[in-house]
Amino acid sequence: MSAGVGEDNVFCIKFSRNFQRHVVYRPKWGRSADNSKPCRFDGECREVVESFRFLDEALEKYPHAKLTKRPEIANLDDAEDCNQVIAGMGDVPSSSYARIIANSDNESIGCISENSSVTCMDYLEQGKESLEYLSLFTASLARSQTDEEDDLKRIEATIESMLLDRVGIKRFRSHTPQSILLNYNRLADLLTRSRPKKIFGGDDSMEQVKSMVGPGLAFAEAGVRTLISYFPELCLYDYREVEERVQFLMAPKPTEISPFSRGGARISSNDDIDWPLLFWKGYGAGMSVEQATEAVRAVPNILATHYTDSRKPDISYFIQGLQVSYELNLMADEQLYNHLKGADPSDVWTFAYLNQIGVGWTQLEIMLDAFPTLTCFPSNTDWELNARGVKSDFINEPALIYLRKRLQAGTTTVSALLKTHSRLNSYGEKHIMDRFNAFQCRIGLSSRELQKVVLRMPSLLGMSILNGENQSVSALDKRLNFFLDEVGMTQEDIKTSLIKQPSLLQYSVENNMRPKLSFFVQELHLSLPVVSRIISMAPGVMGLSLEDNIRPKVGAIRKGCNLSETEVGVLVATVPSILLLSTKRKIVPCFDFLFEALELPDQDSLGMIITGAPRILVQGIESSLAPKIRALDYAIVLKQKEGVLLDSLVSDVCIKNPALLATTNAILSKRIDSCFGSDPKMTLEDALAPSSRGRKQKFGIIGGEVVSLDGAMEDSVVAAGKRRAAPSTTSPLGGPAKDEHVNDVNTILITCFASGQVFSRDGEERVRGTDRFGGMAVKFVQKVSARQLRLAADLSWGDIIPEADGGSDFKDGLVLARFTPLRPSRNRCDLCSCELSLKIILNLLKATAKSTDLSTFHLRIEVCTDSTYVWKMVHDRDLLLRWGSYPSADKFVYDGPGPKALANVDILYPLSEAFAKLSSGRPEGSSVDAERIGKSVDVVFKHTSEVYKGATSELATKQMKLYGQRAALWSYNRSKAKLGGPTPENPSF
Repeated sequence: MSAGVGEDNVFCIKFSRNFQRHVVYRPKWGRSADNSKPCRFDGECREVVESFRFLDEALEKYPHAKLTKRPEIANLDDAEDCNQVIAGMGDVPSSSYARIIANSDNESIGCISENSSVTCMDYLEQGKESLEYLSLFTASLARSQTDEEDDLKRIEATIESMLLDRVGIKRFRSHTPQSILLNYNRLADLLTRSRPKKIFGGDDSMEQVKSMVGPGLAFAEAGVRTLISYFPELCLYDYREVEERVQFLMAPKPTEISPFSRGGARISSNDDIDWPLLFWKGYGAGMSVEQATEAVRAVPNILATHYTDSRKPDISYFIQGLQVSYELNLMADEQLYNHLKGADPSDVWTFAYLNQIGVGWTQLEIMLDAFPTLTCFPSNTDWELNARGVKSDFINEPALIYLRKRLQAGTTTVSALLKTHSRLNSYGEKHIMDRFNAFQCRIGLSSRELQKVVLRMPSLLGMSILNGENQSVSALDKRLNFFLDEVGMTQEDIKTSLIKQPSLLQYSVENNMRPKLSFFVQELHLSLPVVSRIISMAPGVMGLSLEDNIRPKVGAIRKGCNLSETEVGVLVATVPSILLLSTKRKIVPCFDFLFEALELPDQDSLGMIITGAPRILVQGIESSLAPKIRALDYAIVLKQKEGVLLDSLVSDVCIKNPALLATTNAILSKRIDSCFGSDPKMTLEDALAPSSRGRKQKFGIIGGEVVSLDGAMEDSVVAAGKRRAAPSTTSPLGGPAKDEHVNDVNTILITCFASGQVFSRDGEERVRGTDRFGGMAVKFVQKVSARQLRLAADLSWGDIIPEADGGSDFKDGLVLARFTPLRPSRNRCDLCSCELSLKIILNLLKATAKSTDLSTFHLRIEVCTDSTYVWKMVHDRDLLLRWGSYPSADKFVYDGPGPKALANVDILYPLSEAFAKLSSGRPEGSSVDAERIGKSVDVVFKHTSEVYKGATSELATKQMKLYGQRAALWSYNRSKAKLGGPTPENPSF
């Protein structure tokens, strides 16, 4: 969905603290002095479109929407301050969100520069001033409510200490004494709005006033002072959010949906109710003005929009002060169990009291579901947590609040995580944030995918993510490197596997996964792409014991069907879940049943059926196989009644077309029905023979190795790319080309693939601290002059691998280079290979411009990478242009996806610089058309999966990885040759 075309296509996204969701609005349009129609991205929004728990989901659906800044977050660099995190924000720090996103006037907010007159100390001083004012103001209100002559200074000091403990100084930074007083006056108006007042015009005029300003509560002015003296944090809130909560409490209950059933059990069709949208339509909790007023008077924390403000009064207050009975408390615990499990006991007493004043259980469920901040964690651990291994007597509330925000989870879910992984209570917020960021940035998880992974395997939060100074590899990178470098999986494959089986990140590489990889490759003769597919489709296989489960299972299949190891490999490649089946309860009983029911003569016949349709093994005997065989047997009898006396046996039918046993019962029944009436003399075996429209065999044995048959005849991936464009040879760049995106004959298409790999020696010689070596590969699809390419490569990079050493192949458009920056890793090598691509293309164009007038040509440059990490970093054109405009690396300011520590700025800046030069069309700043490299230059980064689909994409990725591995090995050999050490003859990547 695009924005910017008209009013109806412009959206803004604003975070709602009440609902803890990211709300998509159609903004309000207003007239400016010059009669234009600027869009107002502030609280006055025209229409709620929908809302999302996670920001990345909102941006995925509305990629051009404008994000509006939270007013209470100061414009400071607090990327590591977990208290500044906005719920559902993902791995983008909320302070960056405040600094780079528009404010209410739709103006960009930048970082505070070194020369700015406003400093962090200025903000802290302003926060201190606001804290002192609110403390004094609250002390004055508190003193006015009593006849005792308490010392004002003593009361002020007590309140200031309490606010520092409950709120902290940073929430005061965006406030001034004037704004606090203004907020108080607005709150006083809201809280007394429904109180009967003397007004000219009588009751009708009073109703007109309410319709203009909206409903409010019925406090007396003294009641407002009492409330604020108890809950002064309200003066720091955006009054519009307090008004929104009050009005939601009193809006009528939804009538067209019934989101809840008794006891808090959610109806499955309404798992994620869009409460902001329902509220905009006029629905809420259905409380009366009197009920809402009494609820807020008794428990002001009902208005809390921050988790840290939601702690209710002590239990004795409800028992003695509000006369809530134990019986009602037990009933509230039972009725609201799904919402209040794991919450502080005072929360249960609060909702018991609300029921006591007439609020129904369904209304309370609506409140709890709509407003996550209504509940808080208990201060102390209970006997159940202690029994499960929680050592401390106190709950680590800041860390658990951060978990709630990041995972958008309730107290029930977080308390379950704590019971599953007791060490969670000992982790700090920074510890948890770093691991969440690492999972999202290095694996490419979305916020909802991160939620799924962590909820299933919370112990992942205990693994190490930082690589040591002595080059020791972290637990996370060790496993990711295994999947990337040894198995050859893509980042997308890894992500898919981890969502299904998060425990993959906890399996030992040396003792678990590497032996299985060796078994698959050496004994089942599976190619690495096939192994990658198995792990992606059935990651649970990696959790099985090799000696006690997988190897005996393969042996049982071989024995039962008289198959070779390679033939079993084909079965596993076709249906990886076969390895997850129980040998005793599933595989052997299936073999015995088929052997007896089909009256097969030997194991070879059974092997023909199973290899013809391996999915037979996952079918149920009683629910699927037995009914199919009975239907075939009955069909043969009917055929004989038609006069076909020499019809086939059921075994003959199944051997000729084993897929009949793997299809559904309904489809087989339709196929059998179609066999009658058309040709009475045709046997059932011939009538049910395989059709050309059936499922094609995907895997086979070529050269003794199990490989994918899709695209197996392709020698090289980039050869397939040559079919995309048919360049001429009129210039070293191949001249004009046709492409699905290129319709202009004056357009030149330049397409190249870029990949990087690392190499380090495995086996007994490898010890901790062993150096890693990086290599890069760039492959051009179009025909390029070998001489020009060699010159451009030498000008672009200082260490190009020569052709004589089995490296680059300039005639075939292949450039291999050594990774020369520090700290080689897969991500850094991939990113650097894209930098190399841009520099080579830039130098090629500059050389061509000296002999050919390119000023009339439109250039489209496509750089393709198989790295999701790189694609996320470089696919945003505007970001790259801004980064490339910085005068030097020292002035470079990173504001892209993920934290700066994972951005590899030392490579990203020169890449952006080359991108900006290419895109300008004048790399040297010349205004002479003859020196232009193109009339216009469009540089696009693509993921390999966007260029090719299916098996061709896998082939492309595999081939580029092989090129990168060749370059990395050359770097290793060169380094060892300089030191006089041995070089590997048969390296293992």
